Amino acid sequence: MKEEVYNIFETDNEEVSNVWLIWNKNNGANTLDSDTIFMGSPLKDYSSFDDYKKMRYAYQKANGNTDVSVPFAYWHFIKHVQKGDVIVVFQSQLNGTRLKGGKFYHQILGWGVFTSDLINMPDEDEPLRRTVEWKMKFKEPINNTDIRNTMFFQSTTKEQANHILQLLDIKSNNMSPEYIQQYASILRSKKNLILQGAPGTGKTYNTAALALAICEQNDVNLNDHAAVMERYEQLRKEGQIAFTTFHQSMDYEDFVEGIKPRILDDNSMVYETEDGIFKKLSNKALQNQIDSRKSKKDIRQQKSIEEKLDVFLTSSVDNNVEFQTKTGSKFFISHYNEKHVDIEIPDNTVASNISLNINELLTLLENDVELSNVKDIKNYFGRKFNTQQDSYTFVLCKEIQKIKTEEHIEVQLVEKKNHVLIIDEINRGNVSKIFGELITLLEADKRIESDPEKQKEQHAITVTLPYSKEQFCVPSNLYIIGTMNTTDRSVGFIDYAVRRRFAFATLKADRQILIDNGCDESSKNVRLFDAVKTFLENHKADMDIDDLMVGHSYFMTQDVQGLQLKLQYEIIPLIQEYAKDGIINVNNEDLKNEIEKWLNW
Repeated sequence: MKEEVYNIFETDNEEVSNVWLIWNKNNGANTLDSDTIFMGSPLKDYSSFDDYKKMRYAYQKANGNTDVSVPFAYWHFIKHVQKGDVIVVFQSQLNGTRLKGGKFYHQILGWGVFTSDLINMPDEDEPLRRTVEWKMKFKEPINNTDIRNTMFFQSTTKEQANHILQLLDIKSNNMSPEYIQQYASILRSKKNLILQGAPGTGKTYNTAALALAICEQNDVNLNDHAAVMERYEQLRKEGQIAFTTFHQSMDYEDFVEGIKPRILDDNSMVYETEDGIFKKLSNKALQNQIDSRKSKKDIRQQKSIEEKLDVFLTSSVDNNVEFQTKTGSKFFISHYNEKHVDIEIPDNTVASNISLNINELLTLLENDVELSNVKDIKNYFGRKFNTQQDSYTFVLCKEIQKIKTEEHIEVQLVEKKNHVLIIDEINRGNVSKIFGELITLLEADKRIESDPEKQKEQHAITVTLPYSKEQFCVPSNLYIIGTMNTTDRSVGFIDYAVRRRFAFATLKADRQILIDNGCDESSKNVRLFDAVKTFLENHKADMDIDDLMVGHSYFMTQDVQGLQLKLQYEIIPLIQEYAKDGIINVNNEDLKNEIEKWLNW
């Protein structure tokens, strides 16, 4: 690896980057031996400080130390470090040579990435902690790295950070485009974000990288679109990311829940509540929250009950087992899936086939609900009346409870994960109609948090859904990314009630991307980009140029022939449509002359 000398200054008053430096303990490898970074402090609890000056005053009062750099290091560690940030471990070079200006050579021992939020343990000697995954521990430290006036934990400027990343040959999430990290930061706070812009600015293209950033996929280089899409597809299949496109016929029944027909084995039809994509992902994210707080014992019990139920249902179907209710009604289990248990009631001439809710059955079993009669089911779920299904659920639950639970199932603790719903072309649907009463639940402080301490800070809201009558909430680990074409006047705009629940980020046509992809200033791609932008700026009506300018993707081609095809069949038709819709003010003759000029370049 190339050895370099580089000045790394204190950055108390500069914008911090996502690369952090930490002084190694005792000039040994102690820091790299632990997967946790510890910081001791005279202040035990930092949760009450929302201002650096207040924290510094309290620190100096408790410690008698007037050095402002020390509490500033704590403040960075508490407030600015994020998961996925790079942490670099260094030490003084043994027998190092003093440089001009009183500086010393230092050595880099290794680097890793932070993997947790701040852990504050006030009762410990070192109360401030963050976990870290070490990516590289150098057998031979990197010498000749000049680090001047360094405190024990230090931030870096963007220039310094880029140097260190290049020096260490680090390629990770931290090399992703700056705007992705910026949008991810906004999304973490607001929970809902719409990427808006003109056609071709990369709105849909960038949603995948943004989703991975929110899902904390820190080992993927977000500049590598192939790698991004590979991981994106993996998380989509696993159900951590979901994608949908709004359109004018999309409604609440498709998005949240609706009554849909289902054909049973005997070709009879039943109407049941079917969950939409939003409800499915919300429930999955909430269940992940709940499971992440469970002990191995709780998870083992849950898995045991799930396996016991599966074995019971399979055996009952395969062996055509006969069951009987308290009133003497005989029935069989004909089929089951992840949502329903279909039963057949031969003697019932009115309804010989009905479906039971398998989640209700699981809930009763997991909570070991004591059932003495059918009314206990109604009371447990808080319903006013018993349903026909309750009589059969009662029988099955009592039968399954007789089965001995398996105690030796190997399980792992569940990691809390963020989930992302991507809504492409969000303004092409009637957003208020599609979300219905759930639009209020989208706000960040209305979300449900499974951690009781965090929930105290929320104003969480739960609603009763109209079809299933289930209690529903939106969890705090569900994020929504929408895309919106700002030039599309063929559909309605998003109303204010919806708009205030989303943050908006405008993706602009970026000339520099053409340069970065190999086009020089004199290339036809860049010259055509400039010409189209100048034309639109001179003829735009009531729209800002950033909402109007044809995106850079229209000008990204491998050769002149490809650019000519894009110009003729994509760019020109779009400009002509702008003119028809009145988005630009230009007469037919001037437009025709301008197009002719572009085609003859």
